Amino acid sequence: MDRAECTAKSQNTPSLWRLPFTFATIWGIHISMTPPNKRPPDHELELNNIQNEANSNKDASSLSVKKRRNTAENDTHEDKSSQLTALERRRESVLTTYIPAGGKALFHIFVALEIIISIAIFSANSNPLKRRVIDYALPFIKPLPKPNVFYPQSVWHLKLIFITDALRPSPQLMLGAIMTLIGGFLRSKCYKAMKELFTFELSVRKGHRLVTWGPYTYVRHPSYTGALLAGSGTILSLVVGRGSWARECLWPFLYYRVLIPLFPFLRGSDETDLRAHGRAPGNSTDPSFSLDLQSFDVGPTLVVFALTLFLAWAIFVPRMKREDAMMEREFGDEWRNWRNKVRCKLIPGIY
Repeated sequence: MDRAECTAKSQNTPSLWRLPFTFATIWGIHISMTPPNKRPPDHELELNNIQNEANSNKDASSLSVKKRRNTAENDTHEDKSSQLTALERRRESVLTTYIPAGGKALFHIFVALEIIISIAIFSANSNPLKRRVIDYALPFIKPLPKPNVFYPQSVWHLKLIFITDALRPSPQLMLGAIMTLIGGFLRSKCYKAMKELFTFELSVRKGHRLVTWGPYTYVRHPSYTGALLAGSGTILSLVVGRGSWARECLWPFLYYRVLIPLFPFLRGSDETDLRAHGRAPGNSTDPSFSLDLQSFDVGPTLVVFALTLFLAWAIFVPRMKREDAMMEREFGDEWRNWRNKVRCKLIPGIY
C-alpha cells in the first residue's frame, strides 16, 4: 500500500468512527420495538374485557321495563359502541403491530446502508464495488459542481469527496445514540421486571400480578419513557442528524428530484450557491466535526423533540389513562396504594 493510499484511508477514517454510534442506535431501537412475548389470547385483551362488561351490563339492564321501552335508543347506543370498539381495535393493531414492525425494518435498512457506505469509503479506490456503492449512495448530481478548471475531477470523484466529508460523527449522532441506548436499556429492564406479563397489547394475563419493582419503583409507565427516548433518539441519529446518510444524501435527492419538479417555486437562489460550493441542502454548512451550535443544527433537533412531545400527548397519554383504568379495575386498592406512592407517570418528579 503506497503513501497516497494510506493518506486517503486516514482521511476516510472518520466515516468508520460513526459505526459504534450506529450499532448502539440499532441495538436500542431493536430492543424497544421487539415484543418480548407473543400476542396474548383475545380473552385477555383489555378491549375485549371492556366489550364483555358492556354486554353484561346491557343484558342485565335489559330486564327492566324502562329499558324495554327504549329498545331503539339502546340499539343506537349499541351500534355506536361497537363502531367505537372496532375503531379502537384498528388503532391498537396499528400501534402494537404495524408501527413497531415497519419502523424496525426501516431503521435496519438505514443502518445497513450506513455500514455499507462507511466500509466502501474506507476501501481502496481501485475496488470496483466502491464506485458502484458511492454512485448509488449519492444519486443526485445537480448540487455538485461540474468538472471545470476549478474542479478538474470527475463527477464520481466529486461524489467521493462530498460523501467522505459529509458522513462524519456529529453531536446529533452522539446524542441520538445515547438517547436510544438509554431508551433500549430502560425497555429491557421493564421486560425483565414484568417477564411474561409484558405485551405490546393492553391485557390482563392469566395469574396477572401488579409489578411495583424495578423501573416501576420510580414511575408508573417507564416502558413508554423508554420508547419515547429510543424512537426520538433513532430519528435524531439516523434520519435528520447531520453526518447521517439520510440527512446528507437522501433528503437532498428527494428535494431536487421530487419536490423541485413538483413545486418549481421552491427553487431559489440557493441552488446557484450549492453549485458553486458543491454542497447539498442537508449539508449546507461545513460538515467537519465540532461542538458549536452551528454544527449541532438546532432546528431539526428541536423539531424531533417537539414531535416527541406531540406523540406523547396524542398517543401515550390516552393509552396511559386506559392502562391505569385497567389496572385499577383489576387490582383495586392495591393499585391505588401504589399510585399514591408512585405519582409520576413518565419522568420522576416531573410528570
